[in-house]
Amino acid sequence: MEFKLTDPQVCILLLMNFPFASDPEAEQMLDEFVAENYEIPSEEWFTEVSGDVDANGEEVSPWNGTVFSFVINEEVTLVVEFHPFEVVYFLNDVFIGNSGGHFMLSLLSWQEFLKIVEVVEDDAMLFFVLLPFVVGAKGEEQEIRKEIEKHLEHMAFRAEHIPVIANFLVHHAIFNEDEPEMFYDDSELGKICKRNHSVRNKGNAAEDISRVNGLIRMAMEE
Repeated sequence: MEFKLTDPQVCILLLMNFPFASDPEAEQMLDEFVAENYEIPSEEWFTEVSGDVDANGEEVSPWNGTVFSFVINEEVTLVVEFHPFEVVYFLNDVFIGNSGGHFMLSLLSWQEFLKIVEVVEDDAMLFFVLLPFVVGAKGEEQEIRKEIEKHLEHMAFRAEHIPVIANFLVHHAIFNEDEPEMFYDDSELGKICKRNHSVRNKGNAAEDISRVNGLIRMAMEE
């Protein structure tokens, strides 16, 4: 299956990976807004992308969904696996997170994210594939909103909805209850994320954190 941002179904699929995307004033989640304003792809289309489930509603084994690979540079490739109930992400063969019920997404600072997507010339697709991993700071809100709105212009959404969708996505990246800085540098492990649902949280194995930090550093290199 070919993934293009001109395909409304692909755009909707990408927006389903932002569990914190909300509008507190409207008391609405992004998936609710999308369902109210756009035609949700058919079950058959989702099955083609994510693979089959058995009679009990469980993912079949072996899994037969779609793998999307995005070469960031000569050293690092982003690999995305679309499963029936989650999307699983890797840098090369190293797990970096997943969406779904037990999501693990908080991975990148806004500046790290920008450095990675700027490495790639045609970065619009990579922007939205990696955006769920961003942990932004309150002081970065205006810049984050501006960049999201700019990249949403490449997607198959109505122009009047771009600032609305951007607002949802900004609230995914920035939590009002977050501390001013959600990352800190550990002398042995490298950058650590304070959020629990992160492979860079210090509660994870030291070897795994170091490996992920190394791949992120390589991904930021041109």
